[in-house]
Amino acid sequence: MSLHPTPYAFDEAELARRRSASRRMAWLIGLAAALIYIGGFFLQR
Repeated sequence: MSLHPTPYAFDEAELARRRSASRRMAWLIGLAAALIYIGGFFLQR
């Protein structure tokens, strides 16, 4: 028996909110990766 049941069905508003947050997080991770990659060219030893 699980103490914290996981809801498997979300309403449309919750799904839209999660998609929006996920898209924003993906852009931030991509931007950070690009900055680290480009920064590597200027921080050569």
